[in-house]
Amino acid sequence: MDAAVDTLGYSTRKHHNWFDSNDAEIQTLLNERNATFVAKFQNPNSVELERRWALQRSQLQKRLREMENTWWLSKATEIQNYADANMAHQFYEAIKVVYGPRSDSMHPVCTKDGITLIKDKKDILSR
Repeated sequence: MDAAVDTLGYSTRKHHNWFDSNDAEIQTLLNERNATFVAKFQNPNSVELERRWALQRSQLQKRLREMENTWWLSKATEIQNYADANMAHQFYEAIKVVYGPRSDSMHPVCTKDGITLIKDKKDILSR
């Protein structure tokens, strides 16, 4: 595990931050759905609990999709405003936030003796 971490490192989070954990409606829906799931798990033959859980799950998904769509619309509006105002630097920075960081596909290369790995870009090119 240590060798993998040393060689490859940790992956970075690439998710967009559209979820608002302070939204009271979302927290209520989550708590109700989780409580119903626990009750359904304790009584797996209950048709009523199964229906209630499915309904709560669909309501939660609908609200989460609305929240994500609102975030995307606000990002699109922000980027469009930068484009309309000819603010190129802010425009490209906002685009980078949406698309995420550019990934460089640099792969380590072994030295001639085959024992050690070269991770530096300059050394890889010279090898």
